[in-house]
Amino acid sequence: MSVDTGTMSHDLTALVQAVPGVTKVYSSAPLVLSLLNRTTDLVLRKEPTIDVVAVTESAEGLRIAVSIAVDDRTSASEACRLVHDAIAGYLELENAGRLAEIAVRVGSVG
Repeated sequence: MSVDTGTMSHDLTALVQAVPGVTKVYSSAPLVLSLLNRTTDLVLRKEPTIDVVAVTESAEGLRIAVSIAVDDRTSASEACRLVHDAIAGYLELENAGRLAEIAVRVGSVG
């Protein structure tokens, strides 16, 4: 099943930003790809892309990757679980097909 990864990235970015304890969502895309996308946006005079949850399709299924900052009142493991569960719930509601991985990383605490 093919999905619109751009729309899904946008939706998931907003969803993760709303999870209790999450203070920031960092780009999960490789630095070179982020720079290339930003340069393309500038050349084409487009609004910069702010969707930072990486959504890719592979033979195994969808791969979702996100990196977050967590406030000092929420444990990192609890925040990761909440983000994972929010993403899994979204994918189930959207009937997004087979899931290969949801990777949640904590980039900073506090």
